[in-house]
Amino acid sequence: GRVGWVPNFKLMFNKQSYPGSKESFVNIQYHPDARTPAVAWWLDQSQLDQLDEIECFPNRYLRIVVPFVAQETHQVIEYCQAYIAHPNAPGPGTSSNSQRKDLEAEYLESGFGEVPS
Repeated sequence: GRVGWVPNFKLMFNKQSYPGSKESFVNIQYHPDARTPAVAWWLDQSQLDQLDEIECFPNRYLRIVVPFVAQETHQVIEYCQAYIAHPNAPGPGTSSNSQRKDLEAEYLESGFGEVPS
């Protein structure tokens, strides 16, 4: 994958696992002064279909187009698809410990530093 970031989006833990849950999962949310570390991968349609099923698209997550800036060029090189929480899903809660640990490992592997709180 290509390492870089998505401009104008902030990493949030505001996607409830189910209504009324106290546990929240990772999401990105528009914020004009933010940028979220990302790794972009080329996927074929069958891989995208598999991800849609895993992410429960379109009932729990939506797929949107976002710009991707490559770390090596600092320029927008592609417009990529990203999953965001369905508008009915965000809500208060604390981050899932298992998801936070997975995200921390991915951040370290990609050289992003610490996961934001």
